[in-house]
Amino acid sequence: MCIARGYKMRTALLLICLLNILATESKAQDVLENNITAELGYRQGAIHLGATYVRGADPIRWGGYLFYQSENKVADAIRANQLISIGAMSKFFILNTQKGVAYIGPGIGMSEIRNFHDIYAGNPNRFDKLFFGTIFKIGGQLSLTPTMKMGLEYMKISDWCQAEIIDSLTEYSSLTMAFEF
Repeated sequence: MCIARGYKMRTALLLICLLNILATESKAQDVLENNITAELGYRQGAIHLGATYVRGADPIRWGGYLFYQSENKVADAIRANQLISIGAMSKFFILNTQKGVAYIGPGIGMSEIRNFHDIYAGNPNRFDKLFFGTIFKIGGQLSLTPTMKMGLEYMKISDWCQAEIIDSLTEYSSLTMAFEF
C-alpha cells in the first residue's frame, strides 16, 4: 500500500539517479572536486542547520547530507517539530560558471520527527516518528571567490509510506555557504 503512494516522485528520482550514474562514468577522467555546503534557515520560529558534502567531477557529484531543525514550543503548543535527517545524495550542476552555480540534488535518507502528532490516524498522542524516504534539493549560489559561494537552497524531505502526513512538516529554505577544494 505505501509503495503505491507518491510513485511518480520516486520514479522521477530513480531516473535522475540512473542518469547521474551514466554521466559520472563518462566523466571518469575529469578532476575530482570536493564541495562542502553549510545551510542555515528559520522556519516557524525554529532554526535549522545543515551540511552537505559531495565529491566528483562536473556535472555530477556524490556524497551525503546532515540536517537538523530545532523545536519551537509556545505554551505547550508545538509550532515546529524537531527534525533530524541523514542520508546520501548527489548534486547535478545545471549551471556552473565563474559567476555562480545552479543545481538539483536528489537523494535518500532516514529522518526522525520528535513529538509528531498524526492527525490522519486519529491518534491524540504525540510520538517520535522515524521514517525513510527521498530528499530533493534545488539551489543557486553566486561566487564570492573562486572557492567560496553563497546562495539559497530549497529542500524537501518525503516519507515513502505516509507522504501526505509528512509533506507540510518537511519543506525548508536555507541560506547556503559553499566551499570547494
